[in-house]
Amino acid sequence: MAPLPPQDRQRLIRHLLAITDLAKRDAELAARRLDAFLADFQDGPGVG
Repeated sequence: MAPLPPQDRQRLIRHLLAITDLAKRDAELAARRLDAFLADFQDGPGVG
């Protein structure tokens, strides 16, 4: 598996940090967003 391009990697990191921050306030919504993020990531990291 090839490493992610820096732009994609930074975007994914920001998305995960946003989900983590949301989990502090709304765990259920964060779980739904994480599920959606993981589903998109399985389709390909450039998706979403």
